[in-house]
Amino acid sequence: VLTAGGNADSLGDELRTMFRDDSLQLSPTTRARIGVAYSATFGNSLSVEEYDDVLDWCQELAQQDPEVNAEIAYRRSNLRKQSGDYPASESEMQTALAYYRSVDDRAMIGAATYSLGLIAYCEFNLKLSLELHLAALRHLRVAGNPNILIRCLFDAGSALAESG
Repeated sequence: VLTAGGNADSLGDELRTMFRDDSLQLSPTTRARIGVAYSATFGNSLSVEEYDDVLDWCQELAQQDPEVNAEIAYRRSNLRKQSGDYPASESEMQTALAYYRSVDDRAMIGAATYSLGLIAYCEFNLKLSLELHLAALRHLRVAGNPNILIRCLFDAGSALAESG
């Protein structure tokens, strides 16, 4: 992993400065993309409130950019899922999925559908979870990312095994 000066904290500080500093000659969308990258990279070290604040800031910056807003919805969905707020998580992921479908991004359609399958699994809706995992697999096979494909296959098997 390449970091600023070999130090993850330095990289985090630099990214935070880049998306929060109004004096930099960066477009609001660029700053929002940097903020999303920051949240993706350092989200595990942030509190839920801090993570949410970063995503709110990014959303404010990227009001008119549907691609960035889809990424924000995707990240916020995962945050809500980790917090156990499954209805909010599903709503955010549906927002992201609608965008990914509108641009036919097969990899992200698969990833978002897979995430919806995980949400259904967390809600003990095993039949829906399996259906969503199988739908995700159709997209993920075409997209060619073996890591998420393997995770999806494993989780589809778990949903099948749990459902008896």
